[in-house]
Amino acid sequence: MSQGSMKSRELYIGNLPDGVPEPQLASFLNAAILQAELNTQPGMPILSVRCNGRFAFAEFRSSEEASAAMNLNGIVIVGHALNVGRPSAYSGPATQNIRWEQLMAAKIKEKPELANTAIGIAGGGAVISSGNGGGDPATKIARELYIGNMPENCQEMGLVAFFNEEMHKRGWANSAFGGNPCMVARLNGRFAFVEFRSVDETDMALQLNGAMYNGCSLRVGRPRAYQGPPGSEAAQSAMAPQFPGATEAIQMANMVTIDELKDDEEYSDIMEDIKGEMEKYGEVAAMEVPRPPAEGEQPECVGVIYVKYTEVANAIKAQMELEGRTFGGNNVECCFYPVDKFDAGQFIDMREEKKREDAIKAQEAAQAALLPHALPASLLGGAAM
Repeated sequence: MSQGSMKSRELYIGNLPDGVPEPQLASFLNAAILQAELNTQPGMPILSVRCNGRFAFAEFRSSEEASAAMNLNGIVIVGHALNVGRPSAYSGPATQNIRWEQLMAAKIKEKPELANTAIGIAGGGAVISSGNGGGDPATKIARELYIGNMPENCQEMGLVAFFNEEMHKRGWANSAFGGNPCMVARLNGRFAFVEFRSVDETDMALQLNGAMYNGCSLRVGRPRAYQGPPGSEAAQSAMAPQFPGATEAIQMANMVTIDELKDDEEYSDIMEDIKGEMEKYGEVAAMEVPRPPAEGEQPECVGVIYVKYTEVANAIKAQMELEGRTFGGNNVECCFYPVDKFDAGQFIDMREEKKREDAIKAQEAAQAALLPHALPASLLGGAAM
C-alpha cells in the first residue's frame, strides 16, 4: 500500500461527541460500513482512526472503500450526526454520495430485517420498530436507566462503550438483534441516563448496579418517571440495591447558602421547597436545616440539610436521585446519615467526619509502618517490647 495514495484513502470525520475513544469510533464506523455493504472485500475497511478533539481522520485500506464510505455522512453516534467528507488536502476526483439515512432507508427496503439493527439512525443506536419495542418513543422510559455515582470527567461515548462491553461479556445482549444494546448516554454531572434498544436488555442491565467503572461503584436503577412493571426476577432483585450503611436518613450539601439561611423569609421558603421535593421519594418523618448562630463559631452542619424518611427504601431512592444532581449551579452531594445521631439531634457533616476518619487511619498506618524499625526499649534500659 503506497503512501502516495494516503490522501485518497483518508476521510475527515467532524462533529464528534466529546472524548470518543479512537478504537470505539473505528469499530462503530467499520460495523456501519459492513452493514451497508460499502466494503469491496472481507474484513474491516478502516485501518486506523486519529482523533483530535471534535474531529478525526479515518484511514481506509483502499481508495475505493474510502470513496464508498463518503455515504457515512450524517451517521449518528451518541446523538451527534457526523460530518464525513474528504480532507482539505485531497485533490482527486469528486465523489457522488448520499446521506447515511437515505442510504439505510434504501437498504431497509431491500432487507426489511435491517429495520431491527440499523446502525447510526435515531439517537445513535439501532432503530427497533418491532419485537420488544426498542427505539419506539412509547417505550423510551422503559428502555432508560438512571446511573448514579459517576466518576469525574466521564464522557458519553465511554459510558456507552462500558455498558455494551459488560452486556456482551455477560451474555445479556440479544443476539437476534446483533450489534450493541446500549444506544445513548446523557450526562449531567455525577449522574447520567442511558438508553437501550429493547426493554428486555434494559431489565438485564439493571443487574449492573454496583459495577465498577473507572474506580466508582455505579448505582443503576429505574428513572423516577418509570411507572411500569419491574421486569424479570433478576431485574426485581436489582431494583432493591443493597447499599452498605444505608439508613432512613440522608444529608445533602451544596443546596443552600449561608445568606439564605440567615434570612427568616428565605429560610421559611427553603424549608417548604425542600420538604416538597423530598416527599417525591416517600414519606418524610423529620427534616432539619441548621441555621448559622447569631454569634460565635459556625458549626460544620450549617449549610447541610438532613432528612429522615419512614423507610430505608425511600432514603435509598432519594440518595440515588439526588447525588450529583445540579441545584443552583452546584452538584449536590448526598450521603446516608446515622439515625441515632439524627434522633439525638447531633448534626455533623459526614463528609468532614470521613476526612477525620481517613486522617486517623493514615496516621495509624504511618505509625504501624514505623514499628518494625523501632529499637527495642530494652536496649535503653526499659522494658522489652
